[in-house]
Amino acid sequence: MAPERFYYQVSAASDLYAIGVVLYELLMGARPFAGSYNQLMVSHLNHEVKLPAAVPLAMQKILKKATEKLIPRRFQNATEMKASILAARQSFTAAELHDRFPKSPLSTSSSEYVPRRPISLSRACTALSLSPKDAPTAHLTGAFHQDVYRWPLSPTAELERLTPQYHWHLEHNVVQILQTVAGAVAVTAHAVYQLQEPESVQLLMAFDEPIAVLPGSDRWLIVRSAVSGADYWLVDVLSKVPVEPYWFTLLAPSEPTYALALNERYFLIAAVNGHQTDLQFVTRWGQSLGQLHLQSPIHQLATSQIPNCFLAQAGTEKTDLLIVHLRPYRVIRCRLDIMFEWLGELVTGFVAISTTGQMRLVNFQGQVIGQVTNLPIPRAIAFQAPYHIWLTSEQSGKPQLHRLDIRDLNLDIVF
Repeated sequence: MAPERFYYQVSAASDLYAIGVVLYELLMGARPFAGSYNQLMVSHLNHEVKLPAAVPLAMQKILKKATEKLIPRRFQNATEMKASILAARQSFTAAELHDRFPKSPLSTSSSEYVPRRPISLSRACTALSLSPKDAPTAHLTGAFHQDVYRWPLSPTAELERLTPQYHWHLEHNVVQILQTVAGAVAVTAHAVYQLQEPESVQLLMAFDEPIAVLPGSDRWLIVRSAVSGADYWLVDVLSKVPVEPYWFTLLAPSEPTYALALNERYFLIAAVNGHQTDLQFVTRWGQSLGQLHLQSPIHQLATSQIPNCFLAQAGTEKTDLLIVHLRPYRVIRCRLDIMFEWLGELVTGFVAISTTGQMRLVNFQGQVIGQVTNLPIPRAIAFQAPYHIWLTSEQSGKPQLHRLDIRDLNLDIVF
């Protein structure tokens, strides 16, 4: 609360004083003054905001000017303050702020995974996919190079007694498995196939260049060129075979880009540009809707069950989890102590797992609430809400399939 507010005086500079207080809290994790109403009034009227030496000099100048007691000494308008902040932003990186202001550890629950009896596999599994939650029957689909197997899942079935229900054989190695309204889809380096029951394979479309299919859509397959990064094909899995995809192209920058289908109508392209990422929103027909900017490099995108929300791996060290809400636009950053490879969502919130078998659980507010060590070294992972994680590993040359239940991990979390 600006000093003049205690005398019932209001100006634009009063709001800028409040913004300075918010900026201080964002950097320091606490407000500059605390206490009763009378104590706060005395502090805001008479005491200067104390700034530790860890605050970059450019930010110290901004905070001091924004929280000046006398109105003429403050920023006179928001444009002036914004320009000062943007100029200061160019003098340091988010990673430097991270180093200067390490996040204090929260009270998290820790556990070490105790191996249970897994399923022995004949070969290493390269991809996993679970049936949609609204599917009539639950099943798990796994890719083993050129072969794809499906296991039926039952809440009462014992893990070691699971046996494949279907088997499909393809001519090339499978790199992705996606679940659609028309059933499972297998993606190879140059083609997309529909896996039909009982065990037939239908070619949907073939390409002359390497491709990848964006996750996130149940009906529309958005296929992206892995070579140019600018060519896209739209495929309706409910259309008649052979499928005639709709082709469109987008201006793709030379920097690394990532893409994600947000829903059935829109998808997202993230282009890394130095220490920031440009987010471009596009309709499934290739029409650009606009851009947003994140002050951090992105290395991975993942879907969320929350409407108008997605997840991202970010930061120069690839240890930051971003929870990005689009309506209204809000970004929650959670700094983890692991470089994670897989991102998923369960009833407790979000789950990050590293290639070394480290797992962190983050609630929907972006706070770390649990950590698990000593997981089997993952090769492929699928998340089955509300409680399960399916994981394939290879221990001493023996491929295995594991089912983890977060309720059995001895974490201090109320389910």
